[in-house]
Amino acid sequence: MGLTVDSIKAVLADTVQGRLAQHGGGVEVCGLSEQGEVRVAFTGHCSTCPAQEATLRNLVTDALHKAFPQEPLRVIAINRVNDDLWNMAKNILRKNSH
Repeated sequence: MGLTVDSIKAVLADTVQGRLAQHGGGVEVCGLSEQGEVRVAFTGHCSTCPAQEATLRNLVTDALHKAFPQEPLRVIAINRVNDDLWNMAKNILRKNSH
């Protein structure tokens, strides 16, 4: 199995998502660069968890290194704002500007 967004999603679904779901969260694959940089975003309760860095290192990164031992990958977490929250913020700002 080669390193693709779909193969990364499959590995995380098999090895990580269940454990994160027990805590009310998850992890979403946001992208993969040609240099092997895997960008992920934590979702649900995991998005604000103080143990996010340890989870990234000890759970997500380890699972991907085990699944793709020959790939020079680097996993980074990004912060994302979902569309609903973004739209809510825009509406609040519009109301406050009048």
